[in-house]
Amino acid sequence: MSISPPSRRADDLPPLRGPGPGLQLALQRIAWRTPEWWAAAVALAVWVALIAVDLGPAGPAALAGHQHHAVSPAPASDSLVIEVCCVFGMMLPVVLPTLRRGAFASLWARRNRAMAMFVTGYLAIWIAASVAIGGVIDGITGTTGPLASVGLAGVVAIGWQLTAKKRKALRGCHLMLPLAPSGWGADRDCLALGVAVGRSCVLNCWALMTVVFAAGHHPVVMLGVLGLMVIERFGRNAFGDAASAIAAEIRFAFSPARIPTGARRSSRGPLGLVARSVSVDRIGRSPRWRRPRQRP
Repeated sequence: MSISPPSRRADDLPPLRGPGPGLQLALQRIAWRTPEWWAAAVALAVWVALIAVDLGPAGPAALAGHQHHAVSPAPASDSLVIEVCCVFGMMLPVVLPTLRRGAFASLWARRNRAMAMFVTGYLAIWIAASVAIGGVIDGITGTTGPLASVGLAGVVAIGWQLTAKKRKALRGCHLMLPLAPSGWGADRDCLALGVAVGRSCVLNCWALMTVVFAAGHHPVVMLGVLGLMVIERFGRNAFGDAASAIAAEIRFAFSPARIPTGARRSSRGPLGLVARSVSVDRIGRSPRWRRPRQRP
């Protein structure tokens, strides 16, 4: 009677030869597992630009000195650019989970297109709202002064945070709609989802954004308001969870690839591996595995 050797688990499999995957493979892994990476990169680039402008010679040294509305009004084109950058930097990070869900709900070849259509509808609503908020804040600041405008915006923001309509709008920020698989219907659904989430987000955050506009888009105020929006949407541990997820993705991206028993190399799929029917993964035996018949 022969005893078959025990099956090998994925944890016991030897790594591939070599020091590990190169930078190109690591970036490919990150792009496959986190399709919303480009939206996070755009938001990060906008934040770097805003902080660089603020620390430059023309930037304000402190919140008290940031009074461009009353002392030296900026051109309309410059104000619009600042408002658009503010929207990109503050509103893209809070919809990264929605972008991720939309990408995974779409066909592989349509992932980036689906996210782009969502972002188009979402940011169109926010840019229109920011222009309206900026016009109202400019009028109030010209009448009462910058400090009074900031105080009034803070009172309005605190009052709005306690209303039932605000809490209902917060729930709408997590909306997810069915998406068509392909064709113009898929573009329409992604655009409609962006518009719907954008409306809920504007209704949820407009009061907090008045504080940002009254403070002259100061980066410190923007970061504080962004932190409040992230915490109220995703919980108090949102930043810790995000840091852990980023660290896990980076660790996986640069980890040495492992080939299960009976697997062969392929250019298709993550890690370029296609496992045969007798391979064993981390969960257990393959669904196609069959126990051999015992002889009588």
